[in-house]
Amino acid sequence: MSLKGAVCKIWATVKFFVSIVFNVYAVLGVVLYLSATAIYDKYTETQYPLKSSTPKDAVVLLNLTSGEINETSVYGTPASRWANLFVNSRSNRFSFSEQVYALKQAATDEKVKGVAVTIAARQWNGAQAYEISEALLEVRNAGKPVYVFIQGSATNYDLLIASAATKRYVSPGTFVRPVRPIYGAVFNKGFYDKFKIDFVGQRVSLYKDLILDDVKYQVDQDVKSTYDSFYQIYLDTIKTVAANYDKQVTDFDLSDEALLKLFKEYKGNFAQAFTDQGWFDGVVTKADFDSLVAEEVQGNARNKKLPNYFSLASYASAIENPLFDLNASRNKDHIAYVALVGDVVSRGTAPDVISINNTLRYLRAIYYNANNVKALVLRIDSPGGSASTGVTIRQAIDDIRAKGIPVVVSQGYLAASAGYMLSSGSDYIYASPTTITGSIGVVITGYNVNRFIEQFDIHADAQGYGKQFATGFRIPYFVAGWANPYGDQVKNLWKAGITNSYHHFISQVYEGRKSHFDSLEAVHRVSQGHIWGGTDAKTLGLVDGFGSVPEAVNKARELIVLYQNEREEDKFSRGTLNEVKVEDIDKLPVVYYNAGRRYSITGDTLTTRVLNTFDVVTGGYFSSVVNLVNNLIAPEDQVFGTYQARVDDSLISPNQGQ
Repeated sequence: MSLKGAVCKIWATVKFFVSIVFNVYAVLGVVLYLSATAIYDKYTETQYPLKSSTPKDAVVLLNLTSGEINETSVYGTPASRWANLFVNSRSNRFSFSEQVYALKQAATDEKVKGVAVTIAARQWNGAQAYEISEALLEVRNAGKPVYVFIQGSATNYDLLIASAATKRYVSPGTFVRPVRPIYGAVFNKGFYDKFKIDFVGQRVSLYKDLILDDVKYQVDQDVKSTYDSFYQIYLDTIKTVAANYDKQVTDFDLSDEALLKLFKEYKGNFAQAFTDQGWFDGVVTKADFDSLVAEEVQGNARNKKLPNYFSLASYASAIENPLFDLNASRNKDHIAYVALVGDVVSRGTAPDVISINNTLRYLRAIYYNANNVKALVLRIDSPGGSASTGVTIRQAIDDIRAKGIPVVVSQGYLAASAGYMLSSGSDYIYASPTTITGSIGVVITGYNVNRFIEQFDIHADAQGYGKQFATGFRIPYFVAGWANPYGDQVKNLWKAGITNSYHHFISQVYEGRKSHFDSLEAVHRVSQGHIWGGTDAKTLGLVDGFGSVPEAVNKARELIVLYQNEREEDKFSRGTLNEVKVEDIDKLPVVYYNAGRRYSITGDTLTTRVLNTFDVVTGGYFSSVVNLVNNLIAPEDQVFGTYQARVDDSLISPNQGQ
């Protein structure tokens, strides 16, 4: 081969490899471009609820088979947009209250023949089960059939929902039983004593349960009082179930001995056992249940095996008068609605936390729009959290009330501790019998491992003005504590700090509930960290009545009539203050202030398919990266707490107490 031929050969080879490389880069470039645009489209997508049309002879389907029921419909934060990249659920665009309200509308909708409910391991809570059952009762009392199908397992709250039906069916093999409450803890005090670890946490609330396992050796009166509250909730649930069935309470409040007898008699077949007891109308498969609905509810002559179900989410978008008016202007007269859901934290932007930068801006928007806002309805479902954040948000609610705007609260499953602090700053509080509320108290946790490390000739010491807070030796993985030779002084400082916080807490409750408590001492007697079920809370004056968001909205309309003559125009607010005529009160729209831009895909679109394809090709690595980005955006947004109030004042403790 000549030199020229060799050079040409080499050059051709180089060109070949260059073309391959550039083609690969071109392909990668296209892939990256498609990925970037797909993510951007999904991230910025705004899916306002599409207006559906209710078909004739519709059977509204409430499918309680997987996942949680969202109390919010907030999908407008960066964290939630990333999290929803792979979400295809239509129902995510509607809050729980919107869907329950739509369910109630089925009672009077001529196009709706009935309602079908399927239950299978849904993660709901007691208040949600109660509100669903109340909505189903309205449909049942309107003379329309309500069919319920349970599969997998069924306990108290499943039975509560099923009790509101006209016909109840259970699948073969379903584990059905009422569950009496059990409340206890693993007590660590003996362990700490053995290893010479000193618990320096403090509480001024006798029944605050966060630190019970650290200061007690066994169950005593503190734990028993909490159990009593849960047992009362259980009794209220069983009484409601019995009333809906038109049976005796003893038919459902079964002892362990009675359950064991049934278990042996039916050889573990609880589905058949409780069907024979009259709890269910039959043991059927899902296909058989669908056939029953098609034939008996819908009257489907053409297809007797499968009814034309109309999902509750679709029905929520089809009703003529939804709970919230998405087209209403905030610059005109309206009722404001804000959902306060999740842990009370100092910072966070996710929809399921209550924080200053996430929640306060909506309340301040209402404050500066006072002339157009006729009333404020709050949905509170929170276990509590940061005491200082709770005080800040409570002050924002007080500022709104100071402008003459009535505030009505609908409590969800939890309105405890800081959650109740927010509730008490209202004119009227609704709850459910299964609501857990109260827990008015403050507690802080901490451990001193100074005596423990001294066993190994390790000594901690410090000098300076802040020596009481010296943390020279930490054991982060063994126990959340530190070595401090001034442990007793720390305890005294903490005690003083949380005593002041507790006094401020009960003072705020007293200021908000003066019509129910004649003195601060009266508030103290029902406080001390004690949790209460809805029935006890109503008796004690902590809540005013039973109801949900629709009832709270109706109460707000009543208070508008009572209060509007006392209001004066706010010259610092937008618009002008107009008096609403009595005949126009019911026409006032309800504006969901923190609904956000409802980010949720309605079905499998090209964007979703592209994203899912990349995820499959990368073996799930793509979604892992997305989740990592989500965590980097808001690492603390999804943290939920317990039923406590946290003292997060850094001058009191460098270790965030709860």
